[in-house]
Amino acid sequence: LSPGSEGEADVTVWIDRALAFPVKTVERHPNGDMTVSELMNVTINGKIPEDVFTFRVPAGVEVVDMREK
Repeated sequence: LSPGSEGEADVTVWIDRALAFPVKTVERHPNGDMTVSELMNVTINGKIPEDVFTFRVPAGVEVVDMREK
């Protein structure tokens, strides 16, 4: 991805062909900084154990479930 304007980062993205999913990005900033993000052992739409995440609704909040049924 090329910068849209001066001062923006140049970004390179790696796509895993089997997953059709981005697994690595490298951002090169004009000031010389570089940020590398890499995902390993990716599972798409895997099951998350119930004890990993607990949803607690704060008082006074209305929850709208947007999932398809």
